[in-house]
Amino acid sequence: MFRRIFLSLLAVLALIGGWLLALMVVGDTRPLPVRAAPLALPYLAIGQNVPAIGGSPVTVPFDFANAGKGIDTVFFVVSYDATLLTLNTADLDNNSIPDGLTINVPEGYGVVVDADKLGNEGRIQVLIYYVNSDSKRIPVGRLMEATFDVTPINFDLVTDVFFLSSPAPFFLDAKDEIVVGEFLDGSVYIEPAPATPTPTATATTPATPTATATPTATATATTTATATATATVTATTDATATETATPSVTPSPSVTTTGTPPTPTETGTPTDTPTVTVTTTSTATPTTTATATTTATATQIVATPSATATRPTGPVDLHLPVVLVIPPPPPTPTPTATATATPSPTSPATPTPTPTKVVTATPTKVATATPTVAPTATATSVPGQCVDLVVNGGFESNAGWQINNTVYPAAYVTFPVFSGARSLRAGIVHPPDNVYSYSSAQQTIFIPAGPPSVKLSFRLFATTTGTMAARLTPPSIVPTSPLDQTQLADDAQMVLLFDSNGRQHVLLFQRQWYSDWQLREIDLTPFRGQAVTLYFGVFNNGTGGVTGMYVDEVAVGYCLP
Repeated sequence: MFRRIFLSLLAVLALIGGWLLALMVVGDTRPLPVRAAPLALPYLAIGQNVPAIGGSPVTVPFDFANAGKGIDTVFFVVSYDATLLTLNTADLDNNSIPDGLTINVPEGYGVVVDADKLGNEGRIQVLIYYVNSDSKRIPVGRLMEATFDVTPINFDLVTDVFFLSSPAPFFLDAKDEIVVGEFLDGSVYIEPAPATPTPTATATTPATPTATATPTATATATTTATATATATVTATTDATATETATPSVTPSPSVTTTGTPPTPTETGTPTDTPTVTVTTTSTATPTTTATATTTATATQIVATPSATATRPTGPVDLHLPVVLVIPPPPPTPTPTATATATPSPTSPATPTPTPTKVVTATPTKVATATPTVAPTATATSVPGQCVDLVVNGGFESNAGWQINNTVYPAAYVTFPVFSGARSLRAGIVHPPDNVYSYSSAQQTIFIPAGPPSVKLSFRLFATTTGTMAARLTPPSIVPTSPLDQTQLADDAQMVLLFDSNGRQHVLLFQRQWYSDWQLREIDLTPFRGQAVTLYFGVFNNGTGGVTGMYVDEVAVGYCLP
Protein backbone atom coordinates (compact mmCIF):
# COMPACT_ATOMS: atom_id res chain seq x y z
CA MET A 1 0.00 0.00 0.00
CA PHE A 2 2.68 2.49 0.99
CA ARG A 3 4.85 1.43 -1.91
CA ARG A 4 2.02 2.15 -4.35
CA ILE A 5 1.48 5.63 -2.84
CA PHE A 6 5.20 6.36 -3.02
CA LEU A 7 5.43 5.43 -6.72
CA SER A 8 2.39 7.59 -7.46
CA LEU A 9 4.02 10.60 -5.81
CA LEU A 10 7.19 10.05 -7.86
CA ALA A 11 5.17 9.96 -11.06
CA VAL A 12 3.39 13.24 -10.18
CA LEU A 13 6.69 14.94 -9.35
CA ALA A 14 8.18 13.78 -12.66
CA LEU A 15 5.22 15.24 -14.57
CA ILE A 16 5.50 18.56 -12.73
CA GLY A 17 9.29 18.71 -13.35
CA GLY A 18 8.90 17.99 -17.05
CA TRP A 19 6.22 20.68 -17.39
CA LEU A 20 8.41 23.27 -15.63
CA LEU A 21 11.40 22.36 -17.81
CA ALA A 22 9.39 22.71 -21.01
CA LEU A 23 8.07 26.08 -19.80
CA MET A 24 11.61 27.28 -19.16
CA VAL A 25 12.86 26.18 -22.58
CA VAL A 26 9.93 27.74 -24.44
CA GLY A 27 9.74 30.90 -22.39
CA ASP A 28 13.45 31.83 -22.29
CA THR A 29 14.33 33.24 -25.68
CA ARG A 30 17.60 34.84 -24.65
CA PRO A 31 20.61 33.73 -26.76
CA LEU A 32 23.18 31.53 -25.15
CA PRO A 33 26.42 33.26 -24.24
CA VAL A 34 29.08 33.02 -26.94
CA ARG A 35 32.64 32.39 -25.90
CA ALA A 36 35.25 34.52 -27.51
CA ALA A 37 37.45 32.71 -30.03
CA PRO A 38 41.03 32.21 -28.93
CA LEU A 39 43.33 34.95 -30.16
CA ALA A 40 45.44 34.03 -33.19
CA LEU A 41 49.20 34.18 -32.88
CA PRO A 42 51.49 35.99 -35.28
CA TYR A 43 53.47 33.64 -37.47
CA LEU A 44 56.13 33.35 -40.14
CA ALA A 45 55.46 30.33 -42.37
CA ILE A 46 57.68 28.68 -44.96
CA GLY A 47 55.82 27.28 -47.99
CA GLN A 48 55.06 23.58 -47.70
CA ASN A 49 55.62 21.08 -50.54
CA VAL A 50 56.75 23.84 -52.86
CA PRO A 51 56.92 22.08 -56.28
CA ALA A 52 60.34 21.90 -57.93
CA ILE A 53 61.96 20.17 -60.89
CA GLY A 54 65.45 18.71 -60.57
CA GLY A 55 67.95 20.87 -62.39
CA SER A 56 65.73 23.99 -62.31
CA PRO A 57 65.43 26.84 -59.78
CA VAL A 58 62.67 26.96 -57.17
CA THR A 59 61.43 29.92 -55.13
CA VAL A 60 60.40 29.21 -51.52
CA PRO A 61 58.02 31.79 -49.94
CA PHE A 62 58.13 33.08 -46.36
CA ASP A 63 54.71 34.52 -45.43
CA PHE A 64 54.16 36.72 -42.38
CA ALA A 65 51.01 37.54 -40.38
CA ASN A 66 51.13 39.82 -37.32
CA ALA A 67 47.70 38.89 -35.85
CA GLY A 68 47.14 42.55 -35.07
CA LYS A 69 50.35 42.89 -33.07
CA GLY A 70 52.72 45.80 -33.65
CA ILE A 71 55.75 43.67 -34.56
CA ASP A 72 58.71 45.67 -35.83
CA THR A 73 61.54 43.15 -35.39
CA VAL A 74 61.93 39.52 -36.42
CA PHE A 75 64.92 37.21 -36.12
CA PHE A 76 65.28 33.65 -37.42
CA VAL A 77 67.77 31.13 -38.77
CA VAL A 78 66.67 28.74 -41.53
CA SER A 79 68.32 25.39 -42.21
CA TYR A 80 68.16 23.37 -45.44
CA ASP A 81 69.92 20.46 -47.15
CA ALA A 82 72.74 22.04 -49.15
CA THR A 83 73.23 18.86 -51.20
CA LEU A 84 69.80 19.36 -52.77
CA LEU A 85 69.29 23.13 -52.61
CA THR A 86 71.89 25.79 -53.48
CA LEU A 87 71.38 29.46 -52.64
CA ASN A 88 73.01 32.15 -54.76
CA THR A 89 75.05 34.03 -52.15
CA ALA A 90 76.55 36.54 -54.58
CA ASP A 91 75.71 40.22 -54.02
CA LEU A 92 75.98 41.78 -57.46
CA ASP A 93 73.67 44.69 -56.57
CA ASN A 94 75.72 45.53 -53.44
CA ASN A 95 72.73 45.76 -51.09
CA SER A 96 74.26 43.45 -48.43
CA ILE A 97 71.61 40.82 -49.23
CA PRO A 98 72.43 37.63 -51.21
CA ASP A 99 71.01 37.75 -54.72
CA GLY A 100 69.12 34.53 -54.01
CA LEU A 101 66.98 36.32 -51.40
CA THR A 102 64.24 38.90 -51.84
CA ILE A 103 63.15 40.65 -48.64
CA ASN A 104 60.06 42.87 -48.70
CA VAL A 105 60.14 45.54 -45.99
CA PRO A 106 59.21 49.24 -46.01
CA GLU A 107 61.79 51.95 -46.35
CA GLY A 108 63.45 52.73 -43.04
CA TYR A 109 63.88 49.12 -41.89
CA GLY A 110 67.27 47.54 -41.40
CA VAL A 111 68.06 44.08 -42.72
CA VAL A 112 71.02 41.93 -41.68
CA VAL A 113 71.51 38.68 -43.57
CA ASP A 114 74.17 36.03 -43.29
CA ALA A 115 74.11 32.94 -45.52
CA ASP A 116 76.54 30.16 -44.76
CA LYS A 117 77.16 26.47 -45.38
CA LEU A 118 78.23 24.06 -42.66
CA GLY A 119 79.11 20.79 -44.35
CA ASN A 120 75.93 19.54 -46.02
CA GLU A 121 73.76 22.01 -44.11
CA GLY A 122 72.91 25.44 -45.47
CA ARG A 123 71.87 28.25 -43.13
CA ILE A 124 70.26 31.62 -43.68
CA GLN A 125 70.27 34.01 -40.72
CA VAL A 126 67.96 37.03 -41.06
CA LEU A 127 67.36 39.97 -38.74
CA ILE A 128 64.77 42.60 -39.75
CA TYR A 129 64.34 45.58 -37.44
CA TYR A 130 62.79 49.04 -37.31
CA VAL A 131 65.15 52.01 -37.73
CA ASN A 132 63.18 55.06 -38.84
CA SER A 133 60.17 54.36 -41.00
CA ASP A 134 56.65 55.67 -41.50
CA SER A 135 55.48 52.12 -40.98
CA LYS A 136 55.68 51.23 -37.30
CA ARG A 137 55.11 47.55 -37.94
CA ILE A 138 56.25 44.97 -40.45
CA PRO A 139 53.43 44.60 -43.02
CA VAL A 140 51.49 41.39 -43.47
CA GLY A 141 52.24 39.31 -46.56
CA ARG A 142 55.23 37.87 -48.37
CA LEU A 143 58.13 38.83 -46.11
CA MET A 144 60.86 36.95 -47.98
CA GLU A 145 61.49 34.69 -50.95
CA ALA A 146 64.49 32.35 -51.23
CA THR A 147 65.41 31.09 -54.69
CA PHE A 148 67.44 27.87 -54.78
CA ASP A 149 69.02 25.90 -57.61
CA VAL A 150 67.74 22.32 -57.33
CA THR A 151 70.10 19.37 -57.78
CA PRO A 152 68.99 17.02 -60.60
CA ILE A 153 67.59 13.74 -59.24
CA ASN A 154 65.84 10.76 -60.85
CA PHE A 155 63.19 10.14 -58.19
CA ASP A 156 60.60 12.12 -56.20
CA LEU A 157 61.88 13.57 -52.94
CA VAL A 158 60.67 15.97 -50.22
CA THR A 159 63.37 18.02 -48.47
CA ASP A 160 62.67 20.15 -45.40
CA VAL A 161 63.33 23.86 -45.02
CA PHE A 162 62.94 24.67 -41.32
CA PHE A 163 63.64 27.16 -38.54
CA LEU A 164 66.40 26.35 -36.07
CA SER A 165 65.39 26.30 -32.44
CA SER A 166 68.88 27.34 -31.35
CA PRO A 167 69.31 30.21 -31.75
CA ALA A 168 65.61 30.59 -31.21
CA PRO A 169 63.57 32.78 -33.58
CA PHE A 170 61.56 35.63 -32.10
CA PHE A 171 59.26 38.61 -32.71
CA LEU A 172 59.66 41.98 -30.94
CA ASP A 173 57.31 44.93 -30.70
CA ALA A 174 58.15 48.64 -30.58
CA LYS A 175 58.97 48.35 -26.85
CA ASP A 176 61.45 45.54 -27.57
CA GLU A 177 59.12 43.16 -25.78
CA ILE A 178 58.95 39.56 -26.91
CA VAL A 179 55.75 38.79 -28.83
CA VAL A 180 54.73 35.16 -28.62
CA GLY A 181 54.32 33.74 -32.12
CA GLU A 182 54.81 30.73 -34.34
CA PHE A 183 57.52 29.87 -36.84
CA LEU A 184 56.15 27.19 -39.18
CA ASP A 185 58.52 24.93 -41.08
CA GLY A 186 58.16 24.15 -44.78
CA SER A 187 59.46 21.83 -47.48
CA VAL A 188 60.25 21.47 -51.18
CA TYR A 189 58.80 18.64 -53.29
CA ILE A 190 61.36 17.73 -55.97
CA GLU A 191 60.43 15.79 -59.09
CA PRO A 192 62.86 14.41 -61.69
CA ALA A 193 63.44 16.53 -64.74
CA PRO A 194 61.27 15.41 -67.70
CA ALA A 195 62.87 13.50 -70.55
CA THR A 196 64.33 15.57 -73.39
CA PRO A 197 61.46 16.28 -75.79
CA THR A 198 61.81 14.84 -79.32
CA PRO A 199 59.61 16.82 -81.66
CA THR A 200 58.42 15.03 -84.83
CA ALA A 201 57.81 17.00 -88.01
CA THR A 202 55.87 15.51 -90.91
CA ALA A 203 55.63 17.35 -94.20
CA THR A 204 53.33 16.21 -96.98
CA THR A 205 53.35 18.05 -100.32
CA PRO A 206 51.03 16.65 -102.94
CA ALA A 207 51.63 18.42 -106.27
CA THR A 208 49.85 17.49 -109.47
CA PRO A 209 50.67 20.01 -112.14
CA THR A 210 49.09 19.53 -115.56
CA ALA A 211 50.34 21.31 -118.69
CA THR A 212 48.35 21.04 -121.87
CA ALA A 213 49.39 22.60 -125.16
CA THR A 214 47.07 22.47 -128.10
CA PRO A 215 48.60 24.28 -131.11
CA THR A 216 46.45 24.84 -134.17
CA ALA A 217 48.16 25.70 -137.45
CA THR A 218 46.11 26.87 -140.47
CA ALA A 219 47.83 27.68 -143.76
CA THR A 220 45.93 29.10 -146.78
CA ALA A 221 47.66 29.48 -150.15
CA THR A 222 45.92 31.03 -153.22
CA THR A 223 47.44 30.53 -156.66
CA THR A 224 46.08 32.32 -159.73
CA ALA A 225 46.79 30.64 -163.05
CA THR A 226 44.94 29.49 -166.04
CA ALA A 227 43.35 27.15 -163.78
CA THR A 228 42.37 27.92 -160.33
CA ALA A 229 43.95 25.68 -157.71
CA THR A 230 43.33 25.80 -154.09
CA ALA A 231 45.86 24.26 -151.81
CA THR A 232 45.12 23.84 -148.20
CA VAL A 233 47.82 22.81 -145.88
CA THR A 234 46.69 21.97 -142.44
CA ALA A 235 49.23 21.27 -139.72
CA THR A 236 47.96 19.99 -136.48
CA THR A 237 50.34 19.71 -133.62
CA ASP A 238 49.23 18.18 -130.40
CA ALA A 239 51.68 18.93 -127.68
CA THR A 240 51.12 17.55 -124.21
CA ALA A 241 53.45 18.53 -121.43
CA THR A 242 53.14 16.68 -118.16
CA GLU A 243 54.98 17.95 -115.09
CA THR A 244 55.39 16.19 -111.77
CA ALA A 245 57.00 18.12 -108.89
CA THR A 246 57.86 16.51 -105.55
CA PRO A 247 59.40 19.07 -103.20
CA SER A 248 61.35 18.01 -100.14
CA VAL A 249 60.50 19.89 -96.92
CA THR A 250 62.89 19.53 -94.01
CA PRO A 251 61.73 21.49 -90.95
CA SER A 252 64.15 22.00 -88.09
CA PRO A 253 62.01 23.02 -85.13
CA SER A 254 63.58 23.89 -81.83
CA VAL A 255 61.00 23.77 -79.01
CA THR A 256 61.66 24.47 -75.33
CA THR A 257 58.74 24.13 -72.93
CA THR A 258 58.17 23.35 -69.27
CA GLY A 259 56.00 20.48 -68.24
CA THR A 260 54.78 17.74 -70.57
CA PRO A 261 56.71 18.10 -73.82
CA PRO A 262 54.41 18.72 -76.81
CA THR A 263 54.67 16.92 -80.13
CA PRO A 264 54.59 19.50 -82.92
CA THR A 265 53.50 18.48 -86.45
CA GLU A 266 54.60 20.35 -89.54
CA THR A 267 52.38 20.02 -92.61
CA GLY A 268 53.28 21.79 -95.81
CA THR A 269 50.86 21.50 -98.78
CA PRO A 270 52.13 23.28 -101.85
CA THR A 271 49.75 23.31 -104.81
CA ASP A 272 51.25 23.59 -108.23
CA THR A 273 49.03 24.51 -111.16
CA PRO A 274 51.15 24.92 -114.25
CA THR A 275 49.39 26.08 -117.42
CA VAL A 276 51.00 25.48 -120.80
CA THR A 277 49.46 27.25 -123.77
CA VAL A 278 50.89 26.49 -127.22
CA THR A 279 49.75 28.60 -130.18
CA THR A 280 50.97 27.74 -133.70
CA THR A 281 50.40 30.09 -136.62
CA SER A 282 51.67 29.17 -140.09
CA THR A 283 51.21 30.51 -143.62
CA ALA A 284 53.66 28.39 -145.55
CA THR A 285 55.92 27.16 -142.81
CA PRO A 286 54.01 26.94 -139.62
CA THR A 287 55.78 28.09 -136.45
CA THR A 288 54.50 26.90 -133.15
CA THR A 289 55.34 28.78 -129.97
CA ALA A 290 54.41 27.14 -126.75
CA THR A 291 54.57 29.12 -123.53
CA ALA A 292 54.14 27.24 -120.32
CA THR A 293 53.67 29.20 -117.11
CA THR A 294 53.85 27.35 -113.86
CA THR A 295 52.70 29.01 -110.65
CA ALA A 296 53.52 27.12 -107.49
CA THR A 297 51.95 28.22 -104.25
CA ALA A 298 53.28 26.65 -101.01
CA THR A 299 51.00 26.81 -98.01
CA GLN A 300 52.84 26.34 -94.72
CA ILE A 301 50.94 25.16 -91.67
CA VAL A 302 52.77 25.69 -88.37
CA ALA A 303 51.79 23.70 -85.33
CA THR A 304 51.60 25.66 -82.06
CA PRO A 305 52.69 23.50 -79.10
CA SER A 306 50.74 23.72 -75.87
CA ALA A 307 52.58 23.40 -72.55
CA THR A 308 50.79 21.28 -69.98
CA ALA A 309 52.44 20.87 -66.58
CA THR A 310 51.17 18.53 -63.89
CA ARG A 311 52.34 19.60 -60.45
CA PRO A 312 51.56 18.39 -56.92
CA THR A 313 48.99 20.34 -55.00
CA GLY A 314 50.32 22.79 -52.42
CA PRO A 315 49.81 26.19 -50.84
CA VAL A 316 51.85 27.99 -53.49
CA ASP A 317 50.36 29.60 -56.60
CA LEU A 318 51.81 28.26 -59.84
CA HIS A 319 52.42 30.38 -62.92
CA LEU A 320 52.91 28.48 -66.19
CA PRO A 321 55.33 30.03 -68.65
CA VAL A 322 54.10 31.94 -71.68
CA VAL A 323 55.18 30.14 -74.88
CA LEU A 324 55.63 32.35 -77.91
CA VAL A 325 55.79 30.65 -81.34
CA ILE A 326 57.26 32.89 -84.03
CA PRO A 327 57.07 31.34 -87.53
CA PRO A 328 59.21 32.76 -90.36
CA PRO A 329 57.64 34.57 -93.34
CA PRO A 330 56.32 32.10 -95.93
CA PRO A 331 58.57 31.45 -98.95
CA THR A 332 57.60 32.71 -102.41
CA PRO A 333 58.66 30.08 -104.96
CA THR A 334 58.26 31.09 -108.65
CA PRO A 335 58.81 28.08 -110.93
CA THR A 336 58.70 28.83 -114.70
CA ALA A 337 58.18 26.33 -117.50
CA THR A 338 58.80 27.30 -121.14
CA ALA A 339 58.09 25.03 -124.14
CA THR A 340 58.91 25.78 -127.81
CA ALA A 341 57.65 23.64 -130.68
CA THR A 342 58.46 24.07 -134.42
CA PRO A 343 56.28 21.70 -136.38
CA SER A 344 56.39 21.13 -140.13
CA PRO A 345 53.18 21.18 -142.10
CA THR A 346 53.20 17.43 -142.48
CA SER A 347 54.55 16.28 -139.12
CA PRO A 348 53.27 16.78 -135.58
CA ALA A 349 55.25 18.93 -133.11
CA THR A 350 55.63 17.85 -129.52
CA PRO A 351 56.79 20.66 -127.22
CA THR A 352 58.43 19.58 -123.96
CA PRO A 353 58.08 22.10 -121.14
CA THR A 354 60.76 21.94 -118.44
CA PRO A 355 59.51 23.55 -115.23
CA THR A 356 61.90 24.45 -112.45
CA LYS A 357 60.38 24.69 -108.98
CA VAL A 358 61.93 25.29 -105.54
CA VAL A 359 59.83 24.88 -102.39
CA THR A 360 61.46 25.54 -99.02
CA ALA A 361 59.63 25.21 -95.70
CA THR A 362 61.85 25.68 -92.67
CA PRO A 363 59.75 26.61 -89.63
CA THR A 364 61.61 27.86 -86.57
CA LYS A 365 59.98 27.92 -83.18
CA VAL A 366 61.25 30.01 -80.30
CA ALA A 367 59.74 29.14 -76.90
CA THR A 368 60.25 31.86 -74.37
CA ALA A 369 59.18 31.50 -70.74
CA THR A 370 58.50 34.92 -69.31
CA PRO A 371 57.75 34.79 -65.55
CA THR A 372 55.98 37.71 -63.93
CA VAL A 373 58.03 39.29 -61.18
CA ALA A 374 56.29 41.56 -58.70
CA PRO A 375 58.18 44.70 -57.72
CA THR A 376 59.72 44.48 -54.30
CA ALA A 377 61.14 46.98 -51.84
CA THR A 378 64.84 46.60 -51.24
CA ALA A 379 65.97 46.93 -47.66
CA THR A 380 68.95 49.13 -47.08
CA SER A 381 71.32 49.05 -44.19
CA VAL A 382 71.64 52.22 -42.17
CA PRO A 383 75.28 53.08 -41.51
CA GLY A 384 76.32 53.17 -37.88
CA GLN A 385 73.33 51.16 -36.63
CA CYS A 386 73.96 48.41 -34.10
CA VAL A 387 71.67 45.50 -33.38
CA ASP A 388 71.33 43.66 -30.10
CA LEU A 389 71.28 39.90 -30.70
CA VAL A 390 70.42 38.99 -27.11
CA VAL A 391 66.79 38.27 -26.29
CA ASN A 392 65.47 39.92 -23.12
CA GLY A 393 68.87 41.28 -22.08
CA GLY A 394 67.22 43.39 -19.37
CA PHE A 395 65.44 40.34 -17.84
CA GLU A 396 62.14 42.21 -17.93
CA SER A 397 60.32 39.01 -18.95
CA ASN A 398 60.96 35.29 -18.64
CA ALA A 399 61.86 34.88 -22.31
CA GLY A 400 65.18 34.05 -23.88
CA TRP A 401 67.09 32.75 -20.86
CA GLN A 402 67.42 29.22 -19.55
CA ILE A 403 67.77 29.14 -15.77
CA ASN A 404 69.55 25.88 -14.98
CA ASN A 405 68.04 23.53 -12.44
CA THR A 406 70.54 23.39 -9.57
CA VAL A 407 70.44 23.11 -5.79
CA TYR A 408 70.29 26.92 -5.48
CA PRO A 409 69.10 28.14 -8.88
CA ALA A 410 69.44 31.65 -10.25
CA ALA A 411 66.32 33.86 -10.30
CA TYR A 412 64.87 37.13 -11.54
CA VAL A 413 64.79 39.85 -8.88
CA THR A 414 63.41 43.36 -8.57
CA PHE A 415 66.27 44.65 -6.41
CA PRO A 416 68.91 45.68 -7.12
CA VAL A 417 68.44 46.65 -10.77
CA PHE A 418 70.48 48.85 -13.06
CA SER A 419 67.50 49.80 -15.24
CA GLY A 420 63.98 48.62 -15.78
CA ALA A 421 62.11 46.58 -13.22
CA ARG A 422 64.18 43.38 -12.96
CA SER A 423 67.65 41.91 -13.09
CA LEU A 424 69.16 38.41 -12.78
CA ARG A 425 70.56 37.09 -9.52
CA ALA A 426 73.07 34.21 -9.65
CA GLY A 427 74.68 32.62 -6.60
CA ILE A 428 73.93 33.17 -2.93
CA VAL A 429 73.65 36.61 -1.29
CA HIS A 430 72.20 35.64 2.12
CA PRO A 431 74.74 33.85 4.40
CA PRO A 432 72.13 31.61 6.07
CA ASP A 433 71.41 30.08 2.63
CA ASN A 434 75.01 28.91 2.13
CA VAL A 435 75.07 25.55 0.34
CA TYR A 436 77.23 23.66 -2.16
CA SER A 437 75.69 24.66 -5.46
CA TYR A 438 76.10 26.07 -8.94
CA SER A 439 73.70 28.84 -9.86
CA SER A 440 73.46 29.97 -13.48
CA ALA A 441 71.49 31.17 -16.51
CA GLN A 442 72.38 30.87 -20.19
CA GLN A 443 71.22 31.87 -23.67
CA THR A 444 72.27 30.72 -27.15
CA ILE A 445 72.55 33.32 -29.90
CA PHE A 446 73.77 33.28 -33.50
CA ILE A 447 76.45 35.81 -34.45
CA PRO A 448 76.49 36.51 -38.20
CA ALA A 449 79.78 36.38 -40.09
CA GLY A 450 79.47 39.72 -41.83
CA PRO A 451 79.97 42.56 -39.32
CA PRO A 452 83.39 44.08 -38.72
CA SER A 453 82.98 43.90 -34.94
CA VAL A 454 80.82 42.17 -32.33
CA LYS A 455 80.86 43.22 -28.67
CA LEU A 456 79.34 41.72 -25.52
CA SER A 457 78.38 44.22 -22.83
CA PHE A 458 76.61 43.80 -19.50
CA ARG A 459 76.19 45.46 -16.10
CA LEU A 460 77.53 43.51 -13.13
CA PHE A 461 76.98 43.93 -9.37
CA ALA A 462 79.24 41.39 -7.62
CA THR A 463 78.91 40.36 -3.97
CA THR A 464 80.92 38.08 -1.69
CA THR A 465 81.60 37.65 2.03
CA GLY A 466 84.63 35.50 1.32
CA THR A 467 88.16 36.48 0.39
CA MET A 468 88.05 38.83 -2.56
CA ALA A 469 90.15 38.15 -5.63
CA ALA A 470 89.79 40.36 -8.67
CA ARG A 471 91.32 37.64 -10.78
CA LEU A 472 91.31 33.92 -10.21
CA THR A 473 93.10 31.33 -12.31
CA PRO A 474 90.48 29.09 -13.85
CA PRO A 475 91.10 25.39 -14.49
CA SER A 476 91.52 24.21 -18.08
CA ILE A 477 87.77 23.50 -18.14
CA VAL A 478 85.63 25.37 -15.64
CA PRO A 479 83.01 23.00 -14.17
CA THR A 480 79.38 24.09 -14.38
CA SER A 481 77.75 21.10 -12.68
CA PRO A 482 78.43 18.79 -9.72
CA LEU A 483 78.61 15.97 -12.29
CA ASP A 484 81.75 17.38 -13.94
CA GLN A 485 84.96 15.47 -13.25
CA THR A 486 86.80 18.55 -12.03
CA GLN A 487 85.31 20.63 -9.23
CA LEU A 488 86.18 24.05 -7.88
CA ALA A 489 87.58 24.37 -4.38
CA ASP A 490 86.34 27.89 -3.61
CA ASP A 491 83.58 30.28 -4.58
CA ALA A 492 83.76 31.98 -7.99
CA GLN A 493 81.83 34.36 -10.18
CA MET A 494 82.11 33.47 -13.89
CA VAL A 495 81.03 34.45 -17.38
CA LEU A 496 81.67 31.73 -19.97
CA LEU A 497 81.10 31.31 -23.68
CA PHE A 498 80.65 28.00 -25.50
CA ASP A 499 81.31 28.18 -29.24
CA SER A 500 79.56 26.21 -32.00
CA ASN A 501 82.02 23.32 -31.51
CA GLY A 502 81.29 23.13 -27.78
CA ARG A 503 84.64 24.58 -26.72
CA GLN A 504 84.60 26.64 -23.53
CA HIS A 505 85.99 30.17 -23.38
CA VAL A 506 86.40 31.98 -20.04
CA LEU A 507 85.36 35.64 -20.33
CA LEU A 508 85.39 36.45 -16.59
CA PHE A 509 86.49 34.44 -13.54
CA GLN A 510 86.70 36.21 -10.17
CA ARG A 511 85.41 36.56 -6.61
CA GLN A 512 84.70 40.22 -5.96
CA TRP A 513 82.54 42.73 -4.14
CA TYR A 514 81.33 45.87 -5.93
CA SER A 515 79.80 48.87 -4.23
CA ASP A 516 77.94 49.77 -7.45
CA TRP A 517 77.10 48.49 -10.89
CA GLN A 518 80.05 48.13 -13.24
CA LEU A 519 80.05 47.96 -17.05
CA ARG A 520 81.91 45.07 -18.65
CA GLU A 521 82.64 44.91 -22.38
CA ILE A 522 84.18 41.92 -24.17
CA ASP A 523 85.08 41.53 -27.85
CA LEU A 524 83.28 38.62 -29.52
CA THR A 525 84.53 39.33 -33.06
CA PRO A 526 86.44 35.97 -33.23
CA PHE A 527 83.11 34.15 -32.86
CA ARG A 528 81.43 35.61 -35.96
CA GLY A 529 79.48 33.07 -37.99
CA GLN A 530 78.83 30.81 -34.97
CA ALA A 531 76.00 29.87 -32.66
CA VAL A 532 77.38 30.58 -29.19
CA THR A 533 76.02 30.12 -25.67
CA LEU A 534 76.49 32.84 -23.05
CA TYR A 535 76.72 31.52 -19.49
CA PHE A 536 76.44 33.69 -16.34
CA GLY A 537 77.05 31.68 -13.17
CA VAL A 538 78.33 31.52 -9.59
CA PHE A 539 79.74 28.59 -7.63
CA ASN A 540 79.46 28.30 -3.83
CA ASN A 541 81.34 25.53 -1.97
CA GLY A 542 78.93 25.68 1.01
CA THR A 543 81.49 26.73 3.60
CA GLY A 544 82.85 30.07 4.78
CA GLY A 545 81.42 33.09 2.99
CA VAL A 546 78.75 33.28 0.29
CA THR A 547 79.22 34.63 -3.24
CA GLY A 548 76.69 35.95 -5.70
CA MET A 549 76.22 38.51 -8.45
CA TYR A 550 73.50 40.52 -10.17
CA VAL A 551 73.45 40.94 -13.95
CA ASP A 552 71.51 43.47 -16.04
CA GLU A 553 71.45 44.98 -19.55
CA VAL A 554 73.17 42.11 -21.34
CA ALA A 555 73.71 42.92 -25.02
CA VAL A 556 75.67 41.65 -27.99
CA GLY A 557 76.18 44.62 -30.29
CA TYR A 558 76.22 43.65 -33.95
CA CYS A 559 77.17 46.84 -35.79
CA LEU A 560 76.24 47.44 -39.42
CA PRO A 561 78.85 48.81 -41.79
